[in-house]
Amino acid sequence: LAILAAPAAAAAVLRALAPRRPVLAAPVLTRQDAAAALLVVALVPAMVGLPYAHVGEALPEGRAYRAYFTADFIWSRTVVVELAKGDQPPRNMFLRGDPLNYYWLPHLLSANEYRASRSRLDADTILLVNGLGLGVLFAAFLYGFVRHFATGPVAAALGCAFALAFVSVEASWFLWREWRAGRPLEIVLGMNVDGITRWILGSVLVDGLQRMLLYQPTHHAVTYAAALSALAALVSARAVAAPAVARLVGALLGAALLFSPFSAGMIGSAVALYYGLRLALEGRLRSAPLLALRAAVPIAAAIGTAVAVGYVDPSGGLVDFGLNRMAARNASLVVPLSFGLLLPAGLAGLAVGLARRPRETLALAILVAVCFACYFYVDVRDHQHVYVAWRAGHVLIVAFGALLAVFSAWVRSCGRAARIAWAVCLALGAALAAPTTALDLYTAQDIENRAFGPGFRWTVILSPGELEGLTWLREHTAPDAIVQVEPFVRGRDTWSYVTAFAERRMAAGLPISMVPLAKYEAASARIREIYRSTDAADAYSRAARERIDYLVVGAPERAAYPQLERLLDSRPDLFVPVFRNGEMTIYRLRGSRR
Repeated sequence: LAILAAPAAAAAVLRALAPRRPVLAAPVLTRQDAAAALLVVALVPAMVGLPYAHVGEALPEGRAYRAYFTADFIWSRTVVVELAKGDQPPRNMFLRGDPLNYYWLPHLLSANEYRASRSRLDADTILLVNGLGLGVLFAAFLYGFVRHFATGPVAAALGCAFALAFVSVEASWFLWREWRAGRPLEIVLGMNVDGITRWILGSVLVDGLQRMLLYQPTHHAVTYAAALSALAALVSARAVAAPAVARLVGALLGAALLFSPFSAGMIGSAVALYYGLRLALEGRLRSAPLLALRAAVPIAAAIGTAVAVGYVDPSGGLVDFGLNRMAARNASLVVPLSFGLLLPAGLAGLAVGLARRPRETLALAILVAVCFACYFYVDVRDHQHVYVAWRAGHVLIVAFGALLAVFSAWVRSCGRAARIAWAVCLALGAALAAPTTALDLYTAQDIENRAFGPGFRWTVILSPGELEGLTWLREHTAPDAIVQVEPFVRGRDTWSYVTAFAERRMAAGLPISMVPLAKYEAASARIREIYRSTDAADAYSRAARERIDYLVVGAPERAAYPQLERLLDSRPDLFVPVFRNGEMTIYRLRGSRR
């Protein structure tokens, strides 16, 4: 309710603070716009409903989590349960003694909800409900953003629908490729169909917005909405040199930066370029330094806050500039496959918009140019060269959706033959893109698939025995206890096993969301030596140096180190067995302070 009520509260505050002479001229919305916007919003529960219903579902063999919920969703759960402990700044769950160098602010509301109601609601429920609410608000925002550029609710709804549901044609291309080679088409049911450009073509991958709604609405959707609102404010500014416009733009970009610094910086670069160009075109370039200073105040405050709470890891550079060779690989095929009809329709809309409404369309042209520049020439380390393509791809989809709406509005003013031809193109584009979205949503809820993907299981099952052990840790150990598993054998399946479900910190782990990875790998290598040890005293000495309180031996550790449990049981004076069942044994280190 807090999330869904936020826009109304914000609107009330803005009305109270609004100057007597409005500085913005936003589009006037009608009842037809309300109907169109509601249709767009309805796409969100239609897409995420079934996948969300199966997250953490209780099965006879345990609780099931489908990839990629074992990545982004479980990471969100990990951050939420850690923030709920109340330490400020938050502690790093995967490296003892470190602050949490991660943009955790988006999870603060969920963490406070969990802290206040953990006896009644589990973290999964809170995250899913909040994710649905944020997805609904993002769809509503998307319609409003597109209406800044497209005249008419029908055209705007078309642009939003294509942006949300009909983007990538990867699945259609792959099915055609397999059919032509005479191979069975059922293989597509066990694939990441929205990542074919990565796994088949060896390039980067652009996730559709359905992926963001499923896995990442808490920070990315809010960031895009706030930062793109800054661009929309400039587009609708009556007087672009008004101080109130600069303050508003700076405040929106500052808020976006606190939710996702990289995405905010990328969109903020486009906003700055468009702001300067608008001032130049209107002969107000002399006022640029003072306006920049006004906008910079909230942005600087946001940067200062991010530094103060430890968002950025100071141990090394995270961003590389220069050609991303993976992004350039097969780009002539990958880019059309990733954006489908949105790409040619967006380019056509760009031409039409620059001819008919150049001031507004110029904003989208700059946004597209900046995102493509980042796509090819910026890389974030330790994210397999794909992080920037994910973020730039999302923003490009929004921009191309707005441009498709611009072109659709123009076609409506043309003759009947043009409208029929465009309707055929839209139907064909939707038909080619629908398989990717449909298959992606199907596989997102398919917890019956127990096969192995590329280095991970498609569905991770937490068995009743494991859940019993994790619950014991959660209920019988101190909140700041250090509980350790072997990070390497846990791999990409249960890397956050302890942090998400036992709600305890590790001395070292291998989080897939934290960069740079080098220090986590080095610390995890020390942990591995504990499990490799052939001498109980040596294992105790190593564990004590890492300040470990509890050592966990589960199924992966038993398989990789069959000697370990017998070794630890031989020295109850060093390792006290405090929990044991068929799935897990937990040892407390003698002398532990926690």
